[in-house]
Amino acid sequence: MEKTGQGPGKTEKGVTVKDQTIIITGGSNGIGKAAALKFAEKGTQVLITGRRASSLEAVAARHENIIPLVADSGDPASAELIIEKDMSDLNDCFEPPFALARRLYEIL
Repeated sequence: MEKTGQGPGKTEKGVTVKDQTIIITGGSNGIGKAAALKFAEKGTQVLITGRRASSLEAVAARHENIIPLVADSGDPASAELIIEKDMSDLNDCFEPPFALARRLYEIL
């Protein structure tokens, strides 16, 4: 795939991510943290989830587009909480997991 340039709010491959919303589970460390920061820098609203509030808040403090939510992705009740948070507090769009994986590939 040919690179189309990195204009504002675009990835290296020209995919627009500005003014979109994504959810990243495990966003307080490792690749989840790196992805959250990259997306936030491009203008994406990012909801990060994890089990440790202090770790989530530390990542969220690094960019205003990152919103932390304590939730365990293995717990069905937490999954419902994540969706409610996404729909009520963020843009009304939801990034399906396969689309998120594709965008991660394009950005990272």
